[in-house]
Amino acid sequence: MRKKVGYVNHLGETLDLHGGGIWCDSGELANWEWDAATLNGRTAGLYRSQRTIPFSLIIVGQTESRGLELRDALFETMEKDAIAGKPGRLYVDGWYLKCIVVYSRKDLYWVTGKAAKYELGLLADDPVWTKEHSYSLAKDGTGNGLNFPYNFQYNFAGSSKEASYVDNPGIVGAPAKITVYGPASNPHVIVGGNRYEVEAEVKSGGKLVVDGNEKTITLYDEYGNSSSVFSKRRGVQRAGSGSYVFQPVPPGENLVSWDGSFAFDIVLFEQRSERRWGA
Repeated sequence: MRKKVGYVNHLGETLDLHGGGIWCDSGELANWEWDAATLNGRTAGLYRSQRTIPFSLIIVGQTESRGLELRDALFETMEKDAIAGKPGRLYVDGWYLKCIVVYSRKDLYWVTGKAAKYELGLLADDPVWTKEHSYSLAKDGTGNGLNFPYNFQYNFAGSSKEASYVDNPGIVGAPAKITVYGPASNPHVIVGGNRYEVEAEVKSGGKLVVDGNEKTITLYDEYGNSSSVFSKRRGVQRAGSGSYVFQPVPPGENLVSWDGSFAFDIVLFEQRSERRWGA
């Protein structure tokens, strides 16, 4: 049933964990749990707490040298995250879990260099699975879109194309990352009725990244130099206000509107305690 499993460390180095000599087998990845906060003997709230997840795999090399090479690759790829204190990502069929491998327990490694059994401990500060859904919206060459200051539920961009939508297939609001490509002056985008706006000048060749997952706003110039413009967000910075720049995008189809003077990408981060079993 599982098709593709791999690990990508914080440096972008990758390792296939379900083929090529390394094979994973762990039902623990499908388990989930919420913890309860109590007040006066009653449930006051629920939350996902930090968790270390056991993750089992085996190494089977065609030769002893290949088996030993895979052992080293497994260790080195994951140890770099622990040394840096930065999480990597465990990918399973397009979903990923941010984690750091904090222990490794082995068996049968002394019998032959070809094979070994492993149990790894995946430390996840927030044990949630994420799937990214990406959308690109092109610049309207005319730049004649109407710039309304309110959250109208229509697409007023000066374009002959049909209204643009982004789809959040999840069951809760999805954090969004919006990347605006310059040139753009004080760009704003309306998604699902919420206005995402930053007071910034984005130069040609530069970009502005509003990351609702990390709660950061970063401006890049044409040379790749970056600076935080977090203080330049506009509107009422409160969830549900209609102008909160980190507002999660609601489930379902959401209308997108902007003045058409710039191109931008939207990435929705669908997050679940359990990966979706279907497509």
